[in-house]
Amino acid sequence: MRKMPPPYSGWLTAKEGAASGCGFSVLVGIQNVGAGPRNHVIITDPGVSKCHFGMKVDHNGRIIADYGSATGTYENAQKIHQARLDEGDTLTIGDTCVLEFSQRRPQSHPSTWKLVYGKIFGLMARSHPLHLGDNWFGEDDAADFELGEAPWAGALRVYPDRVVLLHGEGFLQTRPLSKGERFELGGKSVTLQGGP
Repeated sequence: MRKMPPPYSGWLTAKEGAASGCGFSVLVGIQNVGAGPRNHVIITDPGVSKCHFGMKVDHNGRIIADYGSATGTYENAQKIHQARLDEGDTLTIGDTCVLEFSQRRPQSHPSTWKLVYGKIFGLMARSHPLHLGDNWFGEDDAADFELGEAPWAGALRVYPDRVVLLHGEGFLQTRPLSKGERFELGGKSVTLQGGP
């Protein structure tokens, strides 16, 4: 039984480009999207600016705004400066990246990353394969993996070449993780393995 509503209001799924197959949670608050490593969603396709556009999500809905990017932000093939983001809208940024918004969770695609926890030295270790995009952890029935005692313990944003931890209030803080790094997630010590 679900204990709390999910901390997201929909999904942006990369349909084309370097992050193709990744489904990113659209979180309540302000999120930045671009090629720079400090963005909430990192898109490294050619033509994507360091901080390309932002999303503001609150009780009034979802608003996107281009941050003066070099190539512009296009919603449903129309160049925009600011617009509402609604079900089925597509965003094109850079030369090759196409994102689609949906309130339904996208189909997951496997990645080469996994989490290992328990006794790591060969005994009783458990592993969870991670899928591309956001992997949510907690004890809520809608979580991808039961881990921790909170309904929503955190999330890992998995790209083909990197993994980023979503944490803090509203899960809007990000921290890049390294292959082999040991860290806390939902009160458990876990290790990130795999990747390129």
